[in-house]
Amino acid sequence: MLKRGMKNRARADILYYLVMLVFISITVWVHLAAGFTFPVPWPDEAVFVQQAASFQQHNSLFSPNLSNSRHILWMPPGYMVVLGMLFKIFGSSLFVARFFSLLLIIASLVLLVWLLREHPARFHFLFLTGLFFLNRFFIVTANIARMEPLLILGLVVAIVLFYNRKSVTALTVLLALPLVHPNGLYFLCAGIAFIVVQRFYLKEGITFGSRDKLILGFVLVLIAGYLVYAALHWGDFLRDMGFQFARKSRRNLTAPFKTYGSLAFLCINLIAMVVALVRKEGKLVLFSLFACAFWFVNKLGQEMWYQVFDPIAFLLLTIVLIQLLNPARKIIIYTMLVLFSLYVGIQLEMVERLRGYPYSLVWYSMKFPDQVEYFSNGDAEKIRNLLMDH
Repeated sequence: MLKRGMKNRARADILYYLVMLVFISITVWVHLAAGFTFPVPWPDEAVFVQQAASFQQHNSLFSPNLSNSRHILWMPPGYMVVLGMLFKIFGSSLFVARFFSLLLIIASLVLLVWLLREHPARFHFLFLTGLFFLNRFFIVTANIARMEPLLILGLVVAIVLFYNRKSVTALTVLLALPLVHPNGLYFLCAGIAFIVVQRFYLKEGITFGSRDKLILGFVLVLIAGYLVYAALHWGDFLRDMGFQFARKSRRNLTAPFKTYGSLAFLCINLIAMVVALVRKEGKLVLFSLFACAFWFVNKLGQEMWYQVFDPIAFLLLTIVLIQLLNPARKIIIYTMLVLFSLYVGIQLEMVERLRGYPYSLVWYSMKFPDQVEYFSNGDAEKIRNLLMDH
């Protein structure tokens, strides 16, 4: 009986990872189908890719192609440095940069699926997570040379570490993420809040070993390096930060919090967190706190590229609710809850409809390529000749 049970478990594990591989294959196919039209090449990419190329060639973020008189410091340098290191191996191109984003999103999917591999409803969560990762926001994020994919992967790594009671290492990862994007600060606050709950309410021990000290020291050195870099170019830093804050200050920061959808999310998430606290289910408290942090990013930032954080928040909250609403862990109830979650996700456009997918997707008037090429070889030749003439 024991051997039969082990064989059945091994077969289930193989099937589990095969299904995950199917979702990964679909993700790659959709990415290749999206090409350079979903989204089209974006001005942000020019800045980040050029700085990464400068780091590849000269180990410096100064790029004469952007400005021959000053450094560009409107974003922290973490993503550009990592991308520049990748360019040293594979060469610099927009294709490499976008494919790197795809790999980061796939890694985030794999880690989330791996995290839930021991749960009785792991296949339910696998389908739920896989379908969420195939929505338009993830596709766009996986096909743009920006820092969101690297930030998301770092956040998933932190969640995995917290989940496995490696809280100090997780918090150190969160401490490093503002070097990738300032939005990492939201999650640093969520991580600190979880450690407070873990230490003083759940009464769970938190260790701080020599490895944790080594990692923390490394991150502090990186932060110090960025502070020195900004100080050496203080005028440029203030100019770029002033531009950023002036642009964002013109927005109505309270409006997104007044919608029925926002109020509903906050109320449901708060109730779920309280119930998880009462039951002392620390892992569900963790998911709830991070769901809240993910939700805040787009509401406060109000950038088109931040929309991907909304489905992640919805996914994490859904996973929490499914577990809270089925304490008996009955498979039939899991199935009904997942189906209902998918229905709600479709209505909220967090999950895509299958009809015409992915060519039916539209995002800010951008679509997948059709019969008319967005950018043909003839166009490329004309532009090349024009540049050579000048």
